[in-house]
Amino acid sequence: MTRHAAPRRGFTLIELLVVIAIIAILAGFLVVAIPRVVRSSKNAATSSEIAQIANAIGTYKSKMNVPYIPSCGGGVDSTGKIPTGLFRLRQQYAGNEPELVYLKQVFPQLPYLVGPVNPNDPRYDPLGTGILRDSDLDCNQTLVFFLTGGDQTNFQGFSTDRRHPFTTPGVGSTESRIGPFLTFPDNRYAAGSAVPWADKSRPALLDRFGSPFAYFAFNPIVNTYLAPNTKGAYTENQFFMFNGTTVNPYVLNSKYLEPKGFQLISAGDNGKDDQSTPGTFGFGRGGVTWTPGSGEYAEGMAGADDLANFNGGGQLITQN
Repeated sequence: MTRHAAPRRGFTLIELLVVIAIIAILAGFLVVAIPRVVRSSKNAATSSEIAQIANAIGTYKSKMNVPYIPSCGGGVDSTGKIPTGLFRLRQQYAGNEPELVYLKQVFPQLPYLVGPVNPNDPRYDPLGTGILRDSDLDCNQTLVFFLTGGDQTNFQGFSTDRRHPFTTPGVGSTESRIGPFLTFPDNRYAAGSAVPWADKSRPALLDRFGSPFAYFAFNPIVNTYLAPNTKGAYTENQFFMFNGTTVNPYVLNSKYLEPKGFQLISAGDNGKDDQSTPGTFGFGRGGVTWTPGSGEYAEGMAGADDLANFNGGGQLITQN
């Protein structure tokens, strides 16, 4: 006797709904998980780049035989009184600027820089500082300038001509260059600055989230400002501005972080978010306001996801 297989029963409506519900739940998990994975990956990449930049700063200091890369100079606003937190590049200096002191340390053979210019002086050079256009740089732009050679040389370092280190290599030039000490893809640099009075045409280095790094350096040369009850100091007029927040060098337990070095900070994942709740995006303010895990460094607040070299590259919500 021939047996016929029973016809295969199809899925019932309830079974289909169950399957759809399971798929929807799994998709929901993915929607939540994928951004976290991307954010975690960018956090790791940013921490790695902070270490890379720190290494580049160390190489620069060793090669140029200087103790630091400045994050500001002696710039003041049009009133001549309010510090601007800027490093002033000039074709000619008056002779007493902190920027000139530093440039002479790095490039001792720079030509006549003290005005007024006397063409008959044997030290005079019509190229001045080497066709270095006048501009005022914020802390990020200053770091980029010294690590890459700035936009004057298309990030090709400095000339080996010690009298004219800022000149641009000619077409087809085989001249050896000093640096660059740091290179990133072009899309990691953006012209502009949120700091008042800064040169908006100069490039700044962006982190993996698309926001500029904040950079502060201990300066052993110019007069330093000691906050009350602190040991170690950063120059008085250092600050960085982004998304409406003024960031200052970080202090914890009445001590500057990296008291003889530098501070490099990323605004993290929320750096450029335009959120409706004030104080939940961009940088934390730094300074003495850094209380890890509370205030603006509490979970979900502006500073909680910031990353810095002085916290092991980790988020600033964590106690140092």
